[in-house]
Parts: sequence; C-alpha cells; structure tokens
Amino acid sequence: MTDDATPAKVRLTDGLGAGAEARYCYSTDEEEFYGDFDTREDALAEATAELEGRDEPGETRKVWTGVQKPAMYFLRKSTEQLGRDFAERMDEWLADNIAAEEELVEVKDYAALGAALLDALEQHATFNRWAVHQVQEHDAIVPGEPEAPNAELSGPQRPARKDEDGTE
Repeated sequence: MTDDATPAKVRLTDGLGAGAEARYCYSTDEEEFYGDFDTREDALAEATAELEGRDEPGETRKVWTGVQKPAMYFLRKSTEQLGRDFAERMDEWLADNIAAEEELVEVKDYAALGAALLDALEQHATFNRWAVHQVQEHDAIVPGEPEAPNAELSGPQRPARKDEDGTE
C-alpha cells in the first residue's frame, strides 16, 4: 500500500477528467446555493434577479457566488481507498458462501479498481448536491420599478380650486 501525499494546491478540476470546467452557483442567504452557471457573472445576474419582489427595488443587498465542487472531486482523490473498501466488502460477502482462510479477492492495483468503480458510478448515477468554494460576496441592487407614491388615492377628494376668473 502506498500513501499518496495530498498536493499543496489542488485545482477544482483535478481528477475530474478532460474538459471539466468550473461551474458557478449563487446564494441570497450565504447558506443555500443554487444554479449551474458557466461564469460567476451569470450566477451574480441570477442572484440579483432572485431579489426582485423580495425587497424594495433600488435597495442594496448582499448576495454570494461560488464555485461548485462536485462530489466526484472528493471521490477521485480517494481512488485507492475506494478500491480497498470495495475489495474488502466483496470478500466479506463471498465469505458467507465460500470457505477460505485467505482473502478471496486479490487486487493488483487498488487505485485502478477505485478509478474504474468511479467511472461506472459517473456513467450510471448523478449527485444532486455539491460543495461550494471560492465564495465571493457581492452588493446587488434589487431590480424592479419603485412604487409610485399614492398612485391611486381612494376616499374623499378635494374639489379643484377655481381662480377668480372661474378657471381651475
């Protein structure tokens, strides 16, 4: 068994395969993040639009954008351990049916087994949540038209004043 040292700096797309690009999301409360955007600017635009109807138009509110960190990002960093765990589990399952004093499952390359399992998982499953990192806070102006003050008064109204010549 070899212990791989974790690199000092890991890019978001490391271990995610060719063509993996950063995906962005937004939050209006800094807790729950939503969306799947190509750019941080697109996520910010959606966060700003989300404020409409929640606050007074023209007011400034805080919103947050971040980079999604998919579950596969974390799993791909542990391929060897995943391969070992899978082989041990298979050995336990087989032990109920096949008597043996040694391990029933022999694996030459645990990391390769783990990577193959993750490839299959990626083909046949989806993850509905992700972690968020590189969060940035933004000031966003609440969109919308301010309400016209007293646009439609109801109730008794004063008659218009007439000048001395009888005009209003």
